[in-house]
This record gives sequence, structure tokens and C-alpha cells, in this order.
Amino acid sequence: MKIRNFSSLALLIATSLLLAGCKRIETSTQPLDTEVQKNEVENSEEELGMIKDGIEKGDIKEVQVFADRNFKNGFFVRSQTDGVATPLGVITFEQTEIEPSWSIGQWYCGYYYRQNQSLYDSYNFLKAKRTDNDSKHTFVDASKKVTLDTETGEMYLRLEGSKEYLEPREQNQPWPHLLFEYNTEEQFKVSELKSLRFNTEFTITKMKSGFVNEAQIDPNLHTAQFVFYIIVKNTNPASPDFNNFIWFGLNLYDARWEIVPAYASQDSGKEINTGAFIYQPISSTYCKVPTRVAEQQIIDYDLLPRIEDALTAAKQAGFLKNTHWEDLSLCGGNFGFEVTGTYDIAAEISKLDLWAGK
Repeated sequence: MKIRNFSSLALLIATSLLLAGCKRIETSTQPLDTEVQKNEVENSEEELGMIKDGIEKGDIKEVQVFADRNFKNGFFVRSQTDGVATPLGVITFEQTEIEPSWSIGQWYCGYYYRQNQSLYDSYNFLKAKRTDNDSKHTFVDASKKVTLDTETGEMYLRLEGSKEYLEPREQNQPWPHLLFEYNTEEQFKVSELKSLRFNTEFTITKMKSGFVNEAQIDPNLHTAQFVFYIIVKNTNPASPDFNNFIWFGLNLYDARWEIVPAYASQDSGKEINTGAFIYQPISSTYCKVPTRVAEQQIIDYDLLPRIEDALTAAKQAGFLKNTHWEDLSLCGGNFGFEVTGTYDIAAEISKLDLWAGK
């Protein structure tokens, strides 16, 4: 289980193997069947009107799941090589002895330029040009731009696939990631929660295709996604499924669809992957309106019922067959961009909260 303030870097390295790149399978257009999607939408109609601002409603008291929500303790920077658990280094904003609760994943950034070491290094976030303006901190490298406000928690993220790919990506080739990996404020057992409210406000500010013509685009291979994942893990040492987990995800934006289909499958698609079960509900369950470029998206939604759906789907697919609801805990996760095609994508995030209701 990931907790705030790791006692040593060794513990971070050991637990970070779970977060070594949340991979989507290659044929990510495969949705769940229409009946499953219909049931999800019907079951979520009431849930779309969730708790508004404030951390108490009735007998529910909400606490923030994210540790160090405003990044004051900085973040580790991970390798450009997928599967490498040891961070390359750390970026800090204030004098502190507390180790960061966040990491930046930059898997496969600069991959197609790796034969030229100096050029490859220009895609390394740790070597990005940094500009500090009071609480706002901006980092720019060859394909990525990140601005963080450590007072408000506001963010700007950009990943330019046009500067990553030399030609359209083919089957089994890797793709660049810009992911913020988070730890949890404490151990949250899902069976002890009354709600798990995901509350975000963001705008996709840029979505540009770098393909020469439409005929080059294969929707099974090429897209740009803005995703949010939670690791839902069996933390019961007495269970045969101990340490097995589900990638529970929300596809907040996908260049292929306005309404992103439900999705469930094993993490696969290239050599390095976790082999865990991935589950994403249809986006209309948590989005009142589709996410569109240049339009603000506001989501305020209780994820707990959908996590129950994820466990049911995992069991049906042959995963976590010995796992009970009481065995599961929230164990960190990530959010950000996965760009599997030649697209430039950017987002402004004014709010991103995950509230555990007890």
C-alpha cells in the first residue's frame, strides 16, 4: 500500500513497480457489449448529481485521497525507459525533508530519437527548461510542457506527438506518456467508504492532428487520450489474490469518440505491461456532456458503484477470482496523456480532487 511520506527511497522503488506505466492494449477500440453499457448508464443517472462543494453532507465526511494535492513537496521524475522503477531524480519547490508523493511518468518520450543521445536527452523532463514565477512553475522540454501552481493546485499539461513520431505508429510500437502518478493520503479500504467522489474541472485546450492525411489514421492504433486511473488492490495478506489489482480508469477524453465506450481487458499491447485487469465505464456515466475541445468539462461523480462493477467484470474475465469487496484498497494511480498517434494535445486543469466519504 502506498502511503504519504515514504520512510525511504527503497520503499518508493519497491512500490513504484505498480505504477510503471499504465498501458492500454493495442486494440483499444474494443468496447464492452451494449447491454453492459446500457446498464451502466441507467444505474448512474442518479449518481451524476453528486455532493457539491464542501466536505460534509449528512453523515458523510469527506477526506482528500491525494497526498500533497498542490505538489508542495515536489515530485520524482521517472525514466524514459518503461519499467525502470528507480527515479532519475527529483524536482522540488520548497525546502523540505519530506519525500515527494508524486512522480512524473514520461515513458517512451523521445523513443524514436534514442540513437542520438543529446537529442534523446532533450525529451527528458528532468532536463526541461524551468521558469518560476511565485507559485507558478513551468517546465518545457522537446515535446512536453507542464505548469503547476503550488498554491492553487491548477495545472497545464501538453504533450506533442508531432515532435515524438517520425512516421505514423505501427502495431506493437510504443507511445509517449505524460502521467502524474499519485500516492494516497492514507490507506482507504473500499468496504469502509460510503462514497468516492471524483471532482474535476478541465478544458482540452489543444487537439491537433499531425497526420499528413486521414488515410494514415488507424483508430485501432492512433489516438490521444486524457485518462485518470486508480489502482484498486487486494491488500489482504490471507487472500490467494494478495497484491493483485485492477486498473480502474476514466477516459476523460479520447480523440476518436465523443462518448467513449466502456472497456474491459487485460493490460497488454507491448513487451512491458502489468498484466492486470483494466476496467473503464462508458464515459456518459460520469460526464453529463461529452468532453469537447475548448469547452470546460465539469465532473462530480461517485466512483464507488463503478468500482463494484469493475470487480464483477474482473471476476467474470478470470481475474481476482478469490477476492472479496472487503479485500480491496485504493493504492495510488495516475492521470495524464497517452498519445498513440501523431497528435498534439493540451489541457488546463483548474480542479482535480478525489474525496473519500466515510
